[in-house]
Amino acid sequence: MRSRPKRPGCHTAGSDRIPRHRITLAVGAAALLLAGAMVGEGAGGDDGPGMTWRTVRSRRAREATNRRSENSSRLISSVRGRRQGPSSGDDGPTHDIWKREFAQPESFPVTVRSIGGDDFQVESAHFGLLRSVTNEDLYDVSATDCDVTWRIVPDAEGYSLVYTVINATDQTQPLPSFRVHGNLLGDRVEFLQTETDTRFAMLDASGGTSACSRIDAYPDQLYSPVMVVRNQQLAVGFSLLYPILDYEHAIRTKFFRGENGTRYEGSWFAEFRLDGTVPAGQARLYELAVRYTKADDWIHSLAPYRAYFQKHYGEVRYRQDMRPVYGMTAGDSAWLSQTNPRGLSENRADLNGWKEDVDDLVDHINATGYKRVMVWNPGGLYLNHTENNFPPQIMSSWLGPMRRTAGEWKRLNELGIDVMYWWGHSSKVADKWDDPTLEDFNPKSRRHRRSMLREYGIAQSRGADGIGFDAFHMQVWDAIPWLHELQARNPGSTFVIEPAGCDILHVKYPTFVQANRLKTPHLLADYLVPGRELWVYMRPTEATHEMAKQFIDWGLTVVTKSPDIDANQLQEWVDNGVGGN
Repeated sequence: MRSRPKRPGCHTAGSDRIPRHRITLAVGAAALLLAGAMVGEGAGGDDGPGMTWRTVRSRRAREATNRRSENSSRLISSVRGRRQGPSSGDDGPTHDIWKREFAQPESFPVTVRSIGGDDFQVESAHFGLLRSVTNEDLYDVSATDCDVTWRIVPDAEGYSLVYTVINATDQTQPLPSFRVHGNLLGDRVEFLQTETDTRFAMLDASGGTSACSRIDAYPDQLYSPVMVVRNQQLAVGFSLLYPILDYEHAIRTKFFRGENGTRYEGSWFAEFRLDGTVPAGQARLYELAVRYTKADDWIHSLAPYRAYFQKHYGEVRYRQDMRPVYGMTAGDSAWLSQTNPRGLSENRADLNGWKEDVDDLVDHINATGYKRVMVWNPGGLYLNHTENNFPPQIMSSWLGPMRRTAGEWKRLNELGIDVMYWWGHSSKVADKWDDPTLEDFNPKSRRHRRSMLREYGIAQSRGADGIGFDAFHMQVWDAIPWLHELQARNPGSTFVIEPAGCDILHVKYPTFVQANRLKTPHLLADYLVPGRELWVYMRPTEATHEMAKQFIDWGLTVVTKSPDIDANQLQEWVDNGVGGN
């Protein structure tokens, strides 16, 4: 693709060159409607999408008055509340849910002013100049023939950049990148990492050196399409607001500072790379919301994204359940051998059926008080192609004695125990047992669908109360309709997704994370998805009651295969609350 000079999009320069006959009236109208909607949701305010520089001060004054709070501390108290009525069509009773309360945001007024042309700066009365750069490129079209226009919408505590991307060509085009230069935050900043918990990583550009964050993708790696950076005094949040389920593309984030002697020395650079395409003759609209807060109040720098997210994706679609889960291993790699080719337990269900395994499980449950069980590898493991364990054939692979005694598992249902099965490689398809190749599941493939629906249907017939989706890797815009289709076949079933999913997936389904990846509470999930359910798996070698207590304190559902963890004690902590944070 040919590179292009900067197009000062605030003035829509270059738009006269767009072959208008290639852009339908519907596209133009849709872009205008979307622009109004996005600015209203993210940037906020009653001045609307036509806001100009002349309205900055009066609007800031109005909103600053409305946003003052009594408490400037950052969070943090956890509460248990009541939610009336059912969730996601469930007719269940009123029940307790765990939610985190965040302190009200403290006002952090800034002034956004033009400094000539398309350039602008941001100032704070307390902290001075926060952003300033001249001759700035707010986007990069070097790899695309799309045209980009943009406008700024000032806010009491920051600003939003509203971009319109237009493909006026007759071919599908790559999307551009959006950039915000000139962020004056000093040499050392902390960068928020948002995969499974809340950790800040240090970026150090002391001595004029460069510094760069990881380049992560949403929705595959990041929980949300946001960046938060802070120094000792203040935080700045960058949020990209766009309808991902409609546009069907990921983004990649990057935050860095260049070396001395480069164009942007001394200031930090935030970039959102749009990892997708736009069809010929279509337009796309995005809002990049930038907000400032005090350092300890950083979560509220993401308020525009939360407003947008909750408006479009709503509340959780499931009933939060923090009852502990016992993990039973039906098949394990340590047991694999030529004489035990499925790696099943010493009870050898492949030879003797399930009775002894279920007897042992009932004894353990009676002693420890668990009310929910997740069964790993119920069909056993591959002996030769171990790289493809856990197998996706969790039900159809059962051998004769296993099939004939499948009713043993329903004994647990009769005892009031929920029985769930862990679906190995749940977004893969195998043509045969011990298959050397697993195919990525394609929901449009009849063969793939037939295979997957067979496994799920057998699990239902055997009394499954839920499914754990192992190594579930599908694009979120494909995953949601597929999971919805499955759950519609058994509306009362529990679905839990591993690895821990993005925010949109988390609204619809509980997610699952390993304990060693959780060092702090998942504050971003608590902020965006109140009432969320997050399962944390404690390995038997690391599981302790103290660890479980900490996770319950964070509002998590504890899962373990350890025989030494007493579910009665865990449930008491769940029922009574333990630490309130």
